[in-house]
Amino acid sequence: HILYPADINLIKVNTTPEFDEQLEEESERFRNQYTDHLILGLRYSYIYNNQEINRIQNFMYFRGNFEAAGNLLDLLINLGGRQETNEEGFKTLFNIRYSQYVKTNFDYRYYFMMDKTHSVALRGFAGIAIPYGNSIDIPFEKGYFGGGANGLRAWALRYLGPGSYAKPPEKTNDIERVGDIMFEGNIEYRFPIYSFFTGALFTDIGNIWLIDDNETFPGGKFEFRNFFSELAMDFGIGIRLDFNYFIFRLDFAQRLRDPALPKNNRWVVGTRSNWFDPVMNLGIGYPF
Repeated sequence: HILYPADINLIKVNTTPEFDEQLEEESERFRNQYTDHLILGLRYSYIYNNQEINRIQNFMYFRGNFEAAGNLLDLLINLGGRQETNEEGFKTLFNIRYSQYVKTNFDYRYYFMMDKTHSVALRGFAGIAIPYGNSIDIPFEKGYFGGGANGLRAWALRYLGPGSYAKPPEKTNDIERVGDIMFEGNIEYRFPIYSFFTGALFTDIGNIWLIDDNETFPGGKFEFRNFFSELAMDFGIGIRLDFNYFIFRLDFAQRLRDPALPKNNRWVVGTRSNWFDPVMNLGIGYPF
């Protein structure tokens, strides 16, 4: 059990005039996320791991996280009777808007140990973050993101989703994508190659979504009826340099299913002439 009774973050955003101009073209969500803000809350984590270091046997790992911000601060400000507000009507402390939200996620992993060098690792992750009160959006650094070396490896970090969103061809800028909801699953078979060289075959599935509609990301809102059709999938192969105390990882991943494609045409492999377009990821340590 890990408890942080007081977790304080003060975020100062320094932007360029060019970036400010771009933000004006985006939704209110992004204008809110790229402003100065204060986070005062608590965090709690529960971790369970039944691995025995000196025994070769199947084991599991579970971590649950809960985070709440702004409640105590909002109560104290209301009791004090001296509320400060900015020009948009949001409450502030020392002229800095503070965030209010709750966030929780669950990370479950199971490892099938065939022998000392062969194993199958499975992982499932689910999370949601809900803003309320003094916030209409989750702070950028507290949102969920997809892609990257530890997620769906056929997408660049923070450029998967949300939902079925597809960047319009005429849009030159592509803002990093952060969501309020995330589901992800991974399977990886790990095996030896030669000496300290090891390999992996893997597949990843998942996506991120928004709680509300957003003009920047049409199609990004979570709707249960579209959930399965908006799951991204990839598969790939990895090469690792395993020095026991240090693992250097190189993964090559190919998109199998892309939710940004038209709804009835989202399978990638074999459906178009340029489907083979693997993404390379560098990593330190195992992805999970």
